[in-house]
Amino acid sequence: GAAELMRDADTRMTHEERERFLSNVLVDATRISALLDRLREMARADNPQRGGAVRLADLLPAARQRFEGLELNVSGGAAVLSLSADNAQIVLGHLLDNAARHGAGRVEIAASEEGEVVRVRVTDDGVGVSPGNRARIFDPFFTTRRAEGGTGLGLGIVRALLRAHGGDIDLAESERGAAFALTLPSAQSPRNDS
Repeated sequence: GAAELMRDADTRMTHEERERFLSNVLVDATRISALLDRLREMARADNPQRGGAVRLADLLPAARQRFEGLELNVSGGAAVLSLSADNAQIVLGHLLDNAARHGAGRVEIAASEEGEVVRVRVTDDGVGVSPGNRARIFDPFFTTRRAEGGTGLGLGIVRALLRAHGGDIDLAESERGAAFALTLPSAQSPRNDS
């Protein structure tokens, strides 16, 4: 719409109006691009390439580089996740992106292998999830930051990927910030892929 107004206004539009409309076009194009990226990830999460295994510690260099503003503290980095490295990066990336966008400066990641299950707890020191939003955060397209370009697909993608690999994610109780509890079958345990 902004592009059509600019085209139709021709010389009647002031420089300031033209700049405002151009900014709107650029912001909306960026938002559409992000939405398409998330939709592609959602399609991939619904029909992922299963299998693979990656140590949590092997994901950290790329995560630290991508999220330089976050202090990442990890315990249990030797835990092996039963996901491909690409799928594990998507899961971790969405959780860290949410933390950063909700004011976190520090993220704690604790992993443990308990028999045939790997448990990972990701806790941040951001603003957390309000009680009114707790039941909706995994719903597709639910976002509290639409104005900033949020698509509301990140946590749904994470849940779909984990479930496709026999795992899951839940919002956990936290004194401050948000906390997520992830479970996955151990990379050594058999998994029912039916």
